[in-house]
Amino acid sequence: MLVGLGTGLAALLSPAASEPDPAAVLAQSQVIAAARGRVEVEGGLSRILAAHDRIVREVRVAEGQQVKDGEVLAVLDERAADIAVQAAAAEQSEAQARLQAAQAKHDGLARQVDRLRRAAKAQAVTPQALDDAEAGLAGATADVRLAKAGAAVAAAKLASARLELDQRQIRAALDGEVVRRTVKPGDTISAAAMTELFVIMPNAPLVVRAEIQEQFVRQIKPGLEADIVSESDEHVTTVGRVLRMGQFLDTRRSSESVADRVDVRVADCIVSLKADGAFLVGQRVYVRFKRPLP
Repeated sequence: MLVGLGTGLAALLSPAASEPDPAAVLAQSQVIAAARGRVEVEGGLSRILAAHDRIVREVRVAEGQQVKDGEVLAVLDERAADIAVQAAAAEQSEAQARLQAAQAKHDGLARQVDRLRRAAKAQAVTPQALDDAEAGLAGATADVRLAKAGAAVAAAKLASARLELDQRQIRAALDGEVVRRTVKPGDTISAAAMTELFVIMPNAPLVVRAEIQEQFVRQIKPGLEADIVSESDEHVTTVGRVLRMGQFLDTRRSSESVADRVDVRVADCIVSLKADGAFLVGQRVYVRFKRPLP
């Protein structure tokens, strides 16, 4: 299917004075460009790392298991966080009680002031009595404001404590398959060491990310057909189509030559890949882009 691939790719991927001219190679074939690439899952693997320094208390999934977005994968030691939630809940109850008491006192004084104002119009009470009552109402109004602020602070503390408790549960960020599990109950994980806990492969199609050299970038368009060949076995092939081209140039990452990685500028090209089990995520491939049919 891909006869002559090695010579063409060598010319295109590692041009040198002693090798065939890339332009001549391309002119003799239906290939307009070639590149090295790597099989990926669309969107990339989800690597779940430790965000806290904790002990793993429970692991709920195994490798090969399908999981849903938000599903709990593991539970960390949550005793301290649980105690913090209980303390914050008690503080909130206390703050709410203070608010209710302050509000009740305020309402009582408001009714008293209202009665005194009516009585004052009939000269049934002294102005001093009304002034004293209104001063008391002003103080009660301030107390209610303070109590409301205290209740809001207590509610925020409780929400924070609950969030901290919830973060003791390690959850999947998307639907997919657990392809690697590196923790077990009793393990100590470290945020500073970025301990890897799980790797999730999303339920998404496989693609090839190919690095297109700068001089070929303008020739690669979405929809263009390409042959995809395993770098380790040229008999393993399939056909794909260009899904999208990168909009900027960067240094080459796939070359084993330090000079190439520094000097050669490439753009990423995403090519569809029919997942028939022949290719694995991370596998290195060659991609030959075919000349479009007239």
